[in-house]
Amino acid sequence: MGQRKSDIQQDIQNVEDIRADMVDKLERLRERIHETINGIASTVESYIDNTLIENAKRLEKTVEGVRSTIDDMLEDARGTVDDRMETFKHTLDLEYLMNQHPWLVLAGAILMGYTLGSSDGRTSPTARATADRPSYYSQP
Repeated sequence: MGQRKSDIQQDIQNVEDIRADMVDKLERLRERIHETINGIASTVESYIDNTLIENAKRLEKTVEGVRSTIDDMLEDARGTVDDRMETFKHTLDLEYLMNQHPWLVLAGAILMGYTLGSSDGRTSPTARATADRPSYYSQP
């Protein structure tokens, strides 16, 4: 019976050693899994951060390009409006027109004077010329 007791104690000791080894292996496995998960999380986080930063940079460049384009378009529009306003002002400015195109203004004034002078306000110059003719011109 002593041998048997010794064999049972040896078997119990072997089972406890196996259990301790399994606990140790499970602990090491848990640590490896934890390290692997942390590594994966770190890699994913780094990838997301890099992707977000790259996308933010691209978006920033795009926004800067759009702003620049809009600024250029506004500047062109302002210049065009200023040019048109200046042209319109010159169109109505008789002193400017006299300085730039004196003969044209003189011809326009003569034509206007003739038109206003030849009209008495009642009839057109052609109708008045027909009315002023002797009657023998109107009969066949």
